[in-house]
Amino acid sequence: MPSLKIQTMNGKIIHIEVDQGDTILNVKNKIEEKIGVDALKQILSCNGDLLENREKLEDKMDILCHFPINLMVKANISEDRPNKTQPIITGKPEKKGSTLKKCCNIL
Repeated sequence: MPSLKIQTMNGKIIHIEVDQGDTILNVKNKIEEKIGVDALKQILSCNGDLLENREKLEDKMDILCHFPINLMVKANISEDRPNKTQPIITGKPEKKGSTLKKCCNIL
């Protein structure tokens, strides 16, 4: 049974045992079992490509064997934001007229 290397946002590496017939959604469920991150909030990418839930590992083994899978987690959106698609704005402008840093909705 092959093992995939998953790298979390804080740099921690975990290993997940998989079957080649598994889908990315199966991998997300195994990550949830191992570290407790909800599978529906996970975003997986490898070598710059987003991995879709329906994709099978056997179709991606050429890159998955050589590169770690990066795990990102969707942020919780608070209910008090009127437009949930708006980016969260953080930081202070350095000078008058400068733009604020935008933070995406991914932790």
